[in-house]
Amino acid sequence: MKRPAKILAANYYPACPQPDRAIGIPPHTDHGLVTLLIQNDMGGLQLQHKGKWVNWNAMPNAFVFNLGDTT
Repeated sequence: MKRPAKILAANYYPACPQPDRAIGIPPHTDHGLVTLLIQNDMGGLQLQHKGKWVNWNAMPNAFVFNLGDTT
């Protein structure tokens, strides 16, 4: 049996000083099985629901676990 691959990618995006000029990133899918998101009070996370992108805000002081990718 082959050894499984293990990858940890960590990203930090500070608040943009000029949010009216922010572009963001295009719609994408996350690689891997588990994505852990620690959402701050800036928001910005969007989910695709019934073919439309909707804003989503996490509960305060919560971790968001995305298990798998259904796209």
